[in-house]
Amino acid sequence: VGIYRRLANEESIAYLPGLAMSLENMAVSLPSTGDSMLQMEALVCAREAVGIHRRLLVEQPARHKQGLATSLNTLANRLYSQGDAASRVEALACTKEAVDIYRELDDEYLPDFAKSLNTLCKRLLEQKDEVSQNQGLTCTRETVDVYRKLATTQPAVYLSDFALMLHKLIYLLSSQSSAASQAESLECSKEALRICRTLADSYSSDCLPSLAQLASHLGDLLFSKGDKGSKTEALTCMREAVAINRQLAKENQTTHLRDLAMSLSNLAKCLIDRGDAASRGEALMFGREAVSICRQLAIENPAVHSRDFVAASSCFVSHLLGRQNATMRSEALDCMRELVSVLQVLATQKPNEYLPGLASGLYWLSKIIPTRKDDTAQEALVCTKESLNIHRKLATEQPAVFLPNVASLLLYLAGLLSPQGAGAARVEALDFVREAVGIYRRLDTMEPDKYKPILASSLGNLVARLSELDSDTSENELLTCAREAAETYRKIAHGQPKMYNLRLSQSLNELAYILLKYGMPDFQSEAITHAREAVKIGRSIISLNPEDRPSLINLATNLDTLAEILSKQSDGSFRAEARECAEEAVEIADQKLPAEARPALAASREILGGAQPTRS
Repeated sequence: VGIYRRLANEESIAYLPGLAMSLENMAVSLPSTGDSMLQMEALVCAREAVGIHRRLLVEQPARHKQGLATSLNTLANRLYSQGDAASRVEALACTKEAVDIYRELDDEYLPDFAKSLNTLCKRLLEQKDEVSQNQGLTCTRETVDVYRKLATTQPAVYLSDFALMLHKLIYLLSSQSSAASQAESLECSKEALRICRTLADSYSSDCLPSLAQLASHLGDLLFSKGDKGSKTEALTCMREAVAINRQLAKENQTTHLRDLAMSLSNLAKCLIDRGDAASRGEALMFGREAVSICRQLAIENPAVHSRDFVAASSCFVSHLLGRQNATMRSEALDCMRELVSVLQVLATQKPNEYLPGLASGLYWLSKIIPTRKDDTAQEALVCTKESLNIHRKLATEQPAVFLPNVASLLLYLAGLLSPQGAGAARVEALDFVREAVGIYRRLDTMEPDKYKPILASSLGNLVARLSELDSDTSENELLTCAREAAETYRKIAHGQPKMYNLRLSQSLNELAYILLKYGMPDFQSEAITHAREAVKIGRSIISLNPEDRPSLINLATNLDTLAEILSKQSDGSFRAEARECAEEAVEIADQKLPAEARPALAASREILGGAQPTRS
């Protein structure tokens, strides 16, 4: 540098390129870490080299563009190694300028252009703002195009780099939700898979891990498209991934056994979707192998591979539960118990990461435990309560995410307690339903379209449980909840009559019957009004589908309730109407419904004195 500087002072232009090159070499050779004085010296050299190239560019632009681009990259690298925000911003600007220069140069400089683009991609994507992320994606696409051009002319040199850049683009596109990005990711995956096959066949077996990874990724993308042709193609890709990973695992279990397990699990998922007996049997075989491998890995290194065991077991259990076979369900139960035990250990180590999974696992374990025997029924109850307690804890930190699960578990737990029949169990179940209703009321204020139907159903559940009690306090609560349930269904049915009119009719009938049960004079008029509305809605439903059995049962039941209410009015003014309702109810039951589906209609049959209806 000293010699070139002296020569450049004597004959400026002739030796300036040599001085710039020496300065760049000095900047590159000095360490980027450690001695801060040396780092500063390197930065000064890089800046001076850029300054010289800018001066030369003015006088001879055709000769010195490439030199300026190279010196800008050197300066960018020295600035980036400084680590502070201001230096990295300047580094990004230098890299962008170098890329712009390379765009103007001949194909001779394509390799340098590709390297500069790749560096720019990395630095843009490190910026977390949306603009930089979008620029990084655009830059990655351009880098892929440049490497594609290089790989076409020199495949032995650049095909692997091209495949690597496609990998990066696929990764970026996978985070995009648009249909166009997903379609682009699919095409890039297909191209990358073809390249890796070529590399593995013609150049090096070192490409086999990438080939397996791409085959698996492409299989996932094709499977997610959903159409039959894509799923068939996905199955081929997943089989290829399994075959490659099996080969790699034989050579190096430590590195590739996990990949084999994951590819087996994916293949099982794809096979189970086909639905035929042969595919489902094959899926279970691969699922068992995946679980067995992950169990072995988790025993050897639980800190690393317990997560994989959880993933493989969860997938396998879902396959087993799809089989209507007692042996399969027993195997699912054993696998689920083992899965929950692993999750319990993980949750103690990393609660933020694994508590949600443990809560979910406990819930599903309770769902598949047989509840006909006292000991297993108690196990299901304990699992559900533990899941509920975990969800309560999670809901205090993330109510929007976990509060709906708390409400759902409360209702499920109440359902588990109901068959026990004891007074204490019934009271506990009632408390759980009350709490669930309170949560759904809260959720309904935030997202009515989503939670109002669940609120209405939960209120109906609460009404049914309160009806079993006899205290004055429960009667007041019962009436309040029955009215709220009916009004909630009315609001829903207003917007979706075809879906909710039947439930509205049923809730109005239930409300009318509760009012009748109270026997208070002030409630009788209200009871008649609700019962008549229930019948009216029931008729409108039948007019749309005269043969629908649930609708016929509903109308007959509603008519029976209305007949009973009218017949019990003290002034006797509704007796004729009560008899007409009773006749119509019995006629529907006896002539339009099979014997096993007929409601009792005790009130109507009593009103008619056991006689058949007189109307045709």
